[in-house]
Amino acid sequence: MDEQYFEKHPRSRHRPVEIRVVVRGRQFTFRSDAGVFSRGGLDRGTDLLLAALQVGPCELILDMGCGYGAIGTVAAALSEGGHIILTDVNERAVVLARANLAANRITNAEVRAGDLYEPVSGLSFDHIVSNPPIRAGRALLDRLIAEAPAHLHDAGSLWLVARTRQGFYAAYFGETVTEGAVARRLRQIDGFETAVVAEASGRLSGFASLRVTPSLDPTPYAEVTDLFVETESRRLGVASKLVKYLEGIAQERGATHMVVLTGRTNTEAQAFYRNAGYEEYAAAMRKPLGKPLKDL
Repeated sequence: MDEQYFEKHPRSRHRPVEIRVVVRGRQFTFRSDAGVFSRGGLDRGTDLLLAALQVGPCELILDMGCGYGAIGTVAAALSEGGHIILTDVNERAVVLARANLAANRITNAEVRAGDLYEPVSGLSFDHIVSNPPIRAGRALLDRLIAEAPAHLHDAGSLWLVARTRQGFYAAYFGETVTEGAVARRLRQIDGFETAVVAEASGRLSGFASLRVTPSLDPTPYAEVTDLFVETESRRLGVASKLVKYLEGIAQERGATHMVVLTGRTNTEAQAFYRNAGYEEYAAAMRKPLGKPLKDL
């Protein structure tokens, strides 16, 4: 339904933000925007990679898939007298990375646009560092690793970080995410709820579910029962399109209003729904009932 951060020409509306972080004891300021990886802040993988990274003075370093330039900027600050080349296929990321080098007064680095090793053809490095776009597929990651030796000095190092494979929505699923488990959950809602999904570049990026049931009111009761968008696809309009699609289904089934429940502390979700035209109208209350009678 929307683009991914590893596309060459992002089309998403600009939503610039400023990020301030302390890495290795130094303050850095980064400008980010929609259409680039981890727009809202330094992601956990990058944070771990920068904490572990060991570079020396006067070294040549490649930051591949640099995004807005966090890794390359920090690496340049760590390698006194060294030279860092940041590359990315995403043109918006390239512009941001150049601006961030300047904003952090980094003078021993440059940014080049292009895919994988294309912008550094014929060059060899002491270190290649990357938080690769896993969502771009296995083939890209295989190439990044397989072609690295040709671009490393004899004693060079390849530094990679990748998110632990948990499965889509694993942190909230309540059990291991498997094809069978997902199929069982879908069977549970069959006839009661409607589930819709969003895809980007052939990969699942989000989903939402809707319940429309008869009620004592003149029109059916419609409720958004779940909405989830993966981290990399957030702030790209995916959630808005999912909710809009559900609203259309609810109207087709005769509903005149749609209800959504969010946690009292989930201020981000509350702001999202307000921007989508939803307003507070009631207080939700819940009581635990213990085990289902069939399990007693």
